[in-house]
Amino acid sequence: MLYEEVLVDIEQAKNANLPDRLIPKLEKRRNDSLKLMSTVERMKLIEPTLDYEADKNFPCMVNVVEIKYNAEFGRNLVAKCDIPVGKTVVLERDIPQIRDDLLTCNTCLRLYTNCFACPNCADATFCSLNCLNRNRIHKSECGTFFPHLDLEMRFQIKMLLMAIDSFPDVDSLMQFVEHALLKDPETLPTSLDDPNSKYYFFFKLATSAPYIFGPSEAYKVYKAAMNLPKVSGLFDSDRKKRFLMHLVMHHTLISNANSFGVENGTFVANVTSLLNHSCAPNIIGYLFSSYSLNVTGRPIEKGEQLFIKYSGIDGLSTTMRKSSLKSRWGFDCKCERCEPTRAPIDRKLITADPCYKYVAKNQHIDILYNQTESAIIKKKCVAFLNKYGRSPWSSEIEFVFKVYQHNIATAKLV
Repeated sequence: MLYEEVLVDIEQAKNANLPDRLIPKLEKRRNDSLKLMSTVERMKLIEPTLDYEADKNFPCMVNVVEIKYNAEFGRNLVAKCDIPVGKTVVLERDIPQIRDDLLTCNTCLRLYTNCFACPNCADATFCSLNCLNRNRIHKSECGTFFPHLDLEMRFQIKMLLMAIDSFPDVDSLMQFVEHALLKDPETLPTSLDDPNSKYYFFFKLATSAPYIFGPSEAYKVYKAAMNLPKVSGLFDSDRKKRFLMHLVMHHTLISNANSFGVENGTFVANVTSLLNHSCAPNIIGYLFSSYSLNVTGRPIEKGEQLFIKYSGIDGLSTTMRKSSLKSRWGFDCKCERCEPTRAPIDRKLITADPCYKYVAKNQHIDILYNQTESAIIKKKCVAFLNKYGRSPWSSEIEFVFKVYQHNIATAKLV
């Protein structure tokens, strides 16, 4: 548990003119925490890392993966060598995202880190003065109506503010966008090493998915954004306002096709957005603070494409899955699960495996309170998936895949 953080919170409360009647309660909690610190395994915040050397031009992904293009899948990620289970292959930092959770820092999005409220509003919390001072986006929304908008509108406005903040002035942004629109739609930047290249990558993401957030919603975003003093001050002519309306619509199309939904939030990650869907995925994607991580969940052979599973299809029949994917993302899924081409694996063989039995028996342990056991389960999952993960998709493989996914995505404090 985070007993050291509890002690920090107690000191902050004492320094905030806490009523005298509550001091004994705080002292008791402080003493209890000191006693428990010596008996309970401490949780430490982890810093995610890639499991191979980073690509020279795209340092958020490993150098054993490359970006390719083909007519069926468009841009996609392909393995340059065999990659076993449990390897972090894409790790994107400081991605555009928004969360409805005051337990997280508004800048780095870490959980449970002694956050304090913004000194000028009660709508954002920060884990340090450094995070408070470097969050230029919050300065534009602080003390405004922004927190009272729905989550999707706040996300769209935040992406717009991030775009504005990436350029010295509006004219530079307008020239950049005009230049980007003239290029081949499939053209991506040759590197991701500065705010301009990151925004260019985002600007060139696919916009072809069916509408779920269309023109009328985009106009509402534009009107709301223009009520922010910073935005209205910068876009102060008819020419600039027209540009802003078109930019909001383009951002909306990008978000519509590429955003990922998470609990109480949404985000877009550039390289992660190039991962295509399979109902039998080989990649586990999850969000950790301000990071988007993608970890191999099945063995991937050289030349194979990396696939994640899009949300909202669990528990559906094949017909319903294909229909849902077609209506939401506009493609006909032909993955190994939707159109199998191999005979199913022997279920008796797979369920008799010692690793499978161990995972099935211990799947319900409390990860945060039993980190040692969680580590063992992860090892068993990796061993099982490395052994059977290239077999035809089955309910048993899916079960172990999901247990492994739950363990690595939940154990954010180790």
